[in-house]
Amino acid sequence: MDNLLTFLGLMRRAGKLTAGAEASFDECRAGRARVIALAADAASNTGAQAAFAAQEYQVPLVRLPFEKADVGQALGLRDCAVFTVCDTGFAIALCRRLGQTGPLEALERRLRREQKKGRARGHAQPSARRGSHR
Repeated sequence: MDNLLTFLGLMRRAGKLTAGAEASFDECRAGRARVIALAADAASNTGAQAAFAAQEYQVPLVRLPFEKADVGQALGLRDCAVFTVCDTGFAIALCRRLGQTGPLEALERRLRREQKKGRARGHAQPSARRGSHR
């Protein structure tokens, strides 16, 4: 489980995780959130707001097996009851690590669409020889 907390810190350092209720719900409204995560000991009001945002903006809601103090420490904060993941690949990896199979199919479809859209726009593809972009 410590591996999962380390993974949360990695997402935060990569800039793909938004911590805090208001900032997370703003990401949902803007359409950037891929998953909303809720700490095990989050307040009932926070949980209700997260459930509403998840339903309203059709973003999967996952429950974490950690308390908000542990999540906050992993993210470099004091406490964190709710956060959003704003990258589809990270969202898929988080759901897999949590064993939450419900949102996986929709997230994987979204990832395929994003990859297809990236190819259609002419984004650089990795070189087969060196792995660099050309």
